[in-house]
Amino acid sequence: MLKDSHQQRDLTYLSSFICKIMKRRLGKGPEQCNIVVKNNLVIVKVHHFITPAEEVLCNKNELSLALKFRSILVKAIIEEVKADITRVTNIEIKKSLFDWDYEKNVGLIMFVGTEPLLAEPIANHALEDSFIEKIKYVSDKVHKRPSGVRWILSETAVQVMECSGVLIKTENLLFENGYDDLLLEQGQEIRKNYNEFRYEFEPVLGREINQLFVTWDYEENKSYIVFYVK
Repeated sequence: MLKDSHQQRDLTYLSSFICKIMKRRLGKGPEQCNIVVKNNLVIVKVHHFITPAEEVLCNKNELSLALKFRSILVKAIIEEVKADITRVTNIEIKKSLFDWDYEKNVGLIMFVGTEPLLAEPIANHALEDSFIEKIKYVSDKVHKRPSGVRWILSETAVQVMECSGVLIKTENLLFENGYDDLLLEQGQEIRKNYNEFRYEFEPVLGREINQLFVTWDYEENKSYIVFYVK
């Protein structure tokens, strides 16, 4: 992991580097990238990412094409930045997941390391139990009740929940048959549904939620709900 004395410098370097690569590949760089490194995760929040081409597609109600366009290019960007992320953080990257909120023009790239993700020690056990139960309850309302939920990252501004056993039969079939485009579009709708339940999450956390992302690991039948709070 990053050494405390060099952490801010290293994060600033990574932020600048990722923004630079995105600009080169996409023709337009994001306004800002914020990075959190903890517990074998590297989480990059990307502000104002929409390119002129994507803006045209979204205005013509072609979100699926915008998602496909971004997915292809971002996968290439990820391959280009992985080595630098590993060099700076000492985290060997196993996989990368992402979510793009076109309505708010903010996105998330989450790099997952090869080492196991451990549950975050939460001092307030009552809070932990209540929040995990709330995640299960809301997930059941908007998509599917997960078989397991773990709180895997807790920072001042970011909370990450790992949900296991999240895929319905149709999603498994779509993934197995390579229908990534349909899964990307469905992921957008599920995230919107989670956002409608902010009023359920906030009283339990005791924090206001600024942004909510949902990334999907179809290979391992998991999702990650990322809360940016204040």
